[in-house]
Amino acid sequence: MRPTASALLAPCLVAIAIVAPHLGVPIFLYPVLGVGLCAVALRSRGWDWTRIGWGRSAWRWSELGFGAVAGLAWGLANFTVIGPALAALTGQLPDLSGFAFARQGWAGLGVAVAASILVGGVYEEMIFRGALFHVLRWRRGLLPVLVSIIATSAAFALYHAQLGVFGMANALLLCLPLACLQWRYDGRAASLVGFHACSDIVAFALLYAGMMPGS
Repeated sequence: MRPTASALLAPCLVAIAIVAPHLGVPIFLYPVLGVGLCAVALRSRGWDWTRIGWGRSAWRWSELGFGAVAGLAWGLANFTVIGPALAALTGQLPDLSGFAFARQGWAGLGVAVAASILVGGVYEEMIFRGALFHVLRWRRGLLPVLVSIIATSAAFALYHAQLGVFGMANALLLCLPLACLQWRYDGRAASLVGFHACSDIVAFALLYAGMMPGS
């Protein structure tokens, strides 16, 4: 059976949201763009926000808090263990030239923290483990979920291609705890937002302090 235009609309809109940041869209417009494109994609499928784990009834503040604490721990583990191991394996350091703004005093750090929440926590989780995951998952069950996790993780790694091999490998590893949280909390977004935002905040704080390799 050939896919209809309406069936193809949602994945196309999600793909645009993934590519847009690499086309010069200003960083703080990402969340606005992501919400808009996701809203149209959901409408084309007859879904509401709860269907992808973002509705009010799907939000749990306790899960946000747990994700945030776990994200802080991951960020520190990434700095002390994971990052050095990846650097040894790849022979590369992360390319952090695009994040020089984070070292421009307290204002720069504030912008970095806001970006961690709005871009990392909200935009990227809404797009990858929200809309893209559920668009790709054709039915419930272990196999569809695993296929969707693998596909969204691969897309997430490629999304970070501007950070080089190190950055893509690091992004792929980040998908492991995020997939576990997604599985544990049945796709609800709160823990994913907390984890992703706080792991990014740790990275920016270390970058601000001049402790991050490659900075």
